[in-house]
Amino acid sequence: MTIKNTKKSALKAKLHFNNKTGYTGVRWAKQSNKWHAYIGFRGKQISLGYYSNKEDAIAARKEAEEKYHKPVLDGLEDELSPTD
Repeated sequence: MTIKNTKKSALKAKLHFNNKTGYTGVRWAKQSNKWHAYIGFRGKQISLGYYSNKEDAIAARKEAEEKYHKPVLDGLEDELSPTD
């Protein structure tokens, strides 16, 4: 099911087999020697920042999941403002 360019099934997807960090939306960025957190939402990839340690990147990703994914999964997608 797709709601406002967001597939609910994609929000619940399992960890990709090639993932080396152990967490979706967190990767090691060689160029900056930092952890990069990101999230996909409504057809766009949103950068959540670069972090010196993996735990901070994971925390940023979890916070973004609460902000972007949880309302859609809960059926409350209309509560997000157009600028979010």
